Amino acid sequence: MPRLALYCFAIILIAAVDASAHHSRAYFYDTNRVIEAEGVITRILWRNPHTRFWLQDDNGEEWELESTPPATLVRHGLGPEALAEGTRVRVAGPAARFEAHAMEVHNFLLPDGRELLIQTVARPRWTEDAPILQHSEFAEADVAAAEASANGIFRVWSREYGQTFSLRPDNDYPLTEAAQAARDAYDPVAENPISGCTAKGMPMIMSNPLPFEFVDAVDEIHLRIEEYDLVRVIHLDPDVSVASPSILGHSVGRWENGDLVVTTTQINFMHYGSGIALSADVHVLERFALSDDERRLDYTLTVTDPETFTEPLTSRRHWVWLPGETVKAWSCVESP
Repeated sequence: MPRLALYCFAIILIAAVDASAHHSRAYFYDTNRVIEAEGVITRILWRNPHTRFWLQDDNGEEWELESTPPATLVRHGLGPEALAEGTRVRVAGPAARFEAHAMEVHNFLLPDGRELLIQTVARPRWTEDAPILQHSEFAEADVAAAEASANGIFRVWSREYGQTFSLRPDNDYPLTEAAQAARDAYDPVAENPISGCTAKGMPMIMSNPLPFEFVDAVDEIHLRIEEYDLVRVIHLDPDVSVASPSILGHSVGRWENGDLVVTTTQINFMHYGSGIALSADVHVLERFALSDDERRLDYTLTVTDPETFTEPLTSRRHWVWLPGETVKAWSCVESP
């Protein structure tokens, strides 16, 4: 029997930092107006950054529906065969603001009677006790291989379902007057920095919900991130030459009482999220702390940018080790 890794299906959030997302969800969807549709799936685009499918209801109307990334759905037992053309489903979620027959799906009711909740804010609509927990199986051989190869932080880390992955600060954002004015004037459509397949940079990429892996590259540590197929290079030589500015910046790491501490500068991804802009002088400090049982990785992020924040901004999150999990290919395709 394969071992079972227990997941919370009810909480597959796709938000990035605060309310930002690949296409500014809050702008396109009205979270205060939840609607339903029922019918037969006529077409599906099973691809990153978000699954899209079309449904024809009993009145002949065609609905355009959006869901979470395919890899997220698959990890929780909802593969493309469950949403194949010809399948009859019932869905509910926030209505599109600019289209009459479109929504972001939060609830699925499948032909077998299962109701699946795929957003943290979703609640059962058609069943008294919609299944919250979904088992995802890993083969015994994959689990054994993961356990044999794990070495400290060098393994695959996953979000613990039920735990937010937003990088909201401990308190309110300590914005300067100029940063607050820029945030107030922010246009989530015209200025969205991560539309379609455009990759997130530092520090926003560390809010992503998908697995990542630390790889020991001797004088470097490579942080392989599933989302966007990105690789962060963390140099262990403090004297290594500073690279040109990039969206991931120039990272230098050191070991401190068993924790990995990383300093990143030279970032030209000028977005923290939610309309908060960063300057070229932003300085990012990260601490990755491994638990005694080596099954949890605590993360503290401190961002210093005097042009944006009146004081250093600190936020926290954590990941867990699920032996057998892997970093999959993102292979994003721009939606039309």
